[in-house]
Amino acid sequence: SLKESEIPVNPTYLITATVVQDSIRVDYERSTEDDFSSYEIYRKIRGGKVYTYIESIFVIDQLSFLDKNVLVDELSYCYVVKVMDDCGHISPNSNEGCSIVIRGESINEKGTTPRYRMNLHWDNYADWASGIESYELIRSVDTGTLRPLVRVNNPTLAYTDGDLDYDWGGYWYSVVAYENPGEHNATSRSNDIYLIQPPEVYVPNAVTANGDKLNDLFGWADVFVKEFEMKLYNRWGEKVFESTDKNIKWSGEYKGDGLKYSNVYFWIVTYTGWDGNKHIENGTVTFLK
Repeated sequence: SLKESEIPVNPTYLITATVVQDSIRVDYERSTEDDFSSYEIYRKIRGGKVYTYIESIFVIDQLSFLDKNVLVDELSYCYVVKVMDDCGHISPNSNEGCSIVIRGESINEKGTTPRYRMNLHWDNYADWASGIESYELIRSVDTGTLRPLVRVNNPTLAYTDGDLDYDWGGYWYSVVAYENPGEHNATSRSNDIYLIQPPEVYVPNAVTANGDKLNDLFGWADVFVKEFEMKLYNRWGEKVFESTDKNIKWSGEYKGDGLKYSNVYFWIVTYTGWDGNKHIENGTVTFLK
């Protein structure tokens, strides 16, 4: 009793706070307290002033806590862990562990290089005793697995991804913080975000079908198009070409004859991108000889 009243309870060390799907896992060191009673978990929103009690863990070897009552895509949460003994004495706070939130915007800006890009930025991780070494940005298309894209040294908290596949418009991103080597070699992962580049199709208004192999075929330029259909009609309303292949081109041949019936055609293109919106555009193209 004298020992417990005169010697403070030793705090534990919070190893990491990391996002796991829609939750945050808090990992901490095992308590050295002889008459351990519980780990007391406290939380606040990053920037807040007051921690709120959320959970007690009564098993000394249970060294992680999964917080499911969080909005990982919107808010960064900060945690501390206290140790309580059997007499009700409680330790000082552990170090703080604050989760990372990554955010981003898809950009399509003419006159810039690159024109199509994803601007990404994220919170710093707080707070490892040995500090942060670096952040690794990971990326995947929406049917793939997140893979490393770039690693930036602390304190960089932003990156512009301009290395996009123009045939694919949807990308997942996450970021992983790495502790400086030597303490726990801990990591903390952010939430995952999904960014979309809207589709675009550019259709020319003229084709020079003169056999010089320059602009001889009717084609178009497309970016971030998922589903596609092109139809062409002659001046009498007869459909002369149709394709769902966005990479094909038309020579003007119809029923075995080249430009026999018309040299002006009406086109209708229907397409969707990864945003799910349906786009319909139309116009005319003239075949010049």
